[in-house]
Amino acid sequence: MVSWVIARSTWWSLLFASAVATLMVLFRLGYTGARPYYWLVLPNLVLAWIPLLLALLLRRLQRPVAQIAVGAAWLLFLPNAPYILTDFVHLTWVPALITVHYDIAMIGAVAVLALYLGFLAMALVQDLVAGRFGGRVGWLFACAGWGLVSLGVYLGRIPRFNSWDIVRVPWRIVEAALFIPRGEIPMVVGFTLALIALYLPFWSMLRGGRSQGT
Repeated sequence: MVSWVIARSTWWSLLFASAVATLMVLFRLGYTGARPYYWLVLPNLVLAWIPLLLALLLRRLQRPVAQIAVGAAWLLFLPNAPYILTDFVHLTWVPALITVHYDIAMIGAVAVLALYLGFLAMALVQDLVAGRFGGRVGWLFACAGWGLVSLGVYLGRIPRFNSWDIVRVPWRIVEAALFIPRGEIPMVVGFTLALIALYLPFWSMLRGGRSQGT
């Protein structure tokens, strides 16, 4: 298992990027007087931070019961990170006072930041799994995890469930997950393949950077 310590500079970079994304949303609000995108930061970007914080907590826990509980919460919140990629559908809300190009940059900035947070959260947990069960199991875990995350993105975008509904109406979520309309299956498959493809170079660069630093 790699000895993971997220550098202080990485934390400052993530916080700075979050601040810039917030300012972009606030600027749009002030410039147009309309606020259709305020949820990009509250709550979407905030929710994208949660799985990273849970991954850090998970690596500190020793008791199996606590690990299972935090691991389940980690998986529950992880879809919030790539979910922001689907917010490009809201480009139809562009008013006359601002160009579509600004909205593309704004949503793109928040989505890329959230995706980075999600990738880092997955890498921390994958490394933990690989350290206990081997590298192959670690990769099987990551690939299966991205499949479940993609299913979560579908459940959030199409049936419009949120993370809290797993407590409120778990039976409805299970039903929606088991009976996905045929026309929506490509969304889940496409997201799974895209996330795995993008995660591979991220993992390679992360491991390469840590090897050079050790």
